[in-house]
Amino acid sequence: MDDRMNAALSYIRENLYFPGTHLLYDAAVDNLRNLPTAEEAESCFPNPCGYGTDMEDSMIHGGTLCEGLLTLYEKTGKREYADFALDLLEGLLRCAESARDPGFIPRSLCPDGVSHYPDSSRDQYTLFAFACLRMFLSPVTPESMKRRIRTALVNVANRAERLITPENGFDLPREDGLPSLVSAMWGGKMGNHEIFRLPMLYLAAWKVSGNGHFLFLYKQYRAEAYRRCLPMTNYWHLYAVQQMQVSLWVAAQVDPEEAWREKFAALMKTVAEYALTQSEQVRQKLAAYKDVNFPYTPYRRLFRKERIGFPEKEKRYYSPQHEGIDSFWLLQDAANIVLVCGLAGVKPTTEALSLFNSAFSSIDLTRYTRAVPVHFLAAYTHLL
Repeated sequence: MDDRMNAALSYIRENLYFPGTHLLYDAAVDNLRNLPTAEEAESCFPNPCGYGTDMEDSMIHGGTLCEGLLTLYEKTGKREYADFALDLLEGLLRCAESARDPGFIPRSLCPDGVSHYPDSSRDQYTLFAFACLRMFLSPVTPESMKRRIRTALVNVANRAERLITPENGFDLPREDGLPSLVSAMWGGKMGNHEIFRLPMLYLAAWKVSGNGHFLFLYKQYRAEAYRRCLPMTNYWHLYAVQQMQVSLWVAAQVDPEEAWREKFAALMKTVAEYALTQSEQVRQKLAAYKDVNFPYTPYRRLFRKERIGFPEKEKRYYSPQHEGIDSFWLLQDAANIVLVCGLAGVKPTTEALSLFNSAFSSIDLTRYTRAVPVHFLAAYTHLL
């Protein structure tokens, strides 16, 4: 790797990774007192998802980097990358195994290694299943961990089949049984980038277990989900496209029918080509920031009573908003354009690579505090 990406990996290990849980957090965890306590998570303080608390997206960060590290190992043969991927897989599996309702996937864990917020998201399930399958298919993963992957993905699929119904709006509920804020998995309101998430869960469960019932469930959704993946549209940020791409990757890799695998591989190239068209727009938006290295503020100091996404009746829930948070998403967009191309085997354009390099160069790793280097490192592995 070049010096910049070696520095990014060191930053991730030293700032975002907590060995007590084997997880990556949304921001620097050098002071664990800045993370929610078990009591705060259990009482849904400040909200049931842990939005804004730096425990929001451990499945996304860990799942993304697991794949990147495994790709790095496959291209370099350096065991240290495989070992770190296995360490992060341990964290993902501990999250799954901490659930009171088997098949629920928490977003993250408190420093005690067990406690978590009761609401997850469609996106967390997506990156969890993707990373678990990617690791399951690799010879570096020991059989003991493959057994745990098998149990986890089967539990997810069983819970999905049991709970996702037309009557509840195709929602995958919170751990406590209440409706989830962002875990709808099927239905007419699903976006094109979301529609393949439920089928990929069933397909992944079939691949690791050999249970034909999950393949039957997958095939019930496959044709409609494939048809509804297009056309591409406008997205708030490109994490939506990354998550769409990893769900399609599962089908392109392990659908039992070659013709369907080829169709999904072609669809992934279409998604990558769309991502490339967004390079100039992301560049222009990032240019508005003179400095993207915003100081870290613990979430307990950020209460401004933003009720992001929560119903009016839930007045007790708030979403702390970190300074400059949109620059985080824009930086991640720059990385995701390249990452989405890499997953599909599409060569990034000169414009996309220029954006990637300039965006990463704007990050001062001695001052930066958030998790976006994860996506840059994962994307970079596909450029080697």
